[in-house]
Amino acid sequence: MKTYTKPVVNFNKDGNTKDVKTLEDIDTKTLFRINPNYLLRQVADDYVIIPIDDELELSNAIMTPNRSAVFIWNEFLDANTIENVVKKALSKYDVSEETIRRDVRRFVFESLNKKIIEEVN
Repeated sequence: MKTYTKPVVNFNKDGNTKDVKTLEDIDTKTLFRINPNYLLRQVADDYVIIPIDDELELSNAIMTPNRSAVFIWNEFLDANTIENVVKKALSKYDVSEETIRRDVRRFVFESLNKKIIEEVN
């Protein structure tokens, strides 16, 4: 099992955010996916999230996720639920279910507010 670190994506402070919903309102069985207007790239030993559309709220942002956030990001490249991502993370990381569930929900919440992740209808 890999060592788990709390997922972190460092956003620049320039973008305005609009709350989409509260953390508690996010349904763990709703399908979410990464907005296709954002790309994740590895640069040396680090990762960066790059907006590829000038119309995006974070079009001038530099976002640097840690490895746990990269894992979660990759799980949402295709439509997925929080519940499924939690199960997969539990098989990969040595961490409590409560911790991973909270952190995946927080990742989705923050990414929804930045429009980096979207609900799939």
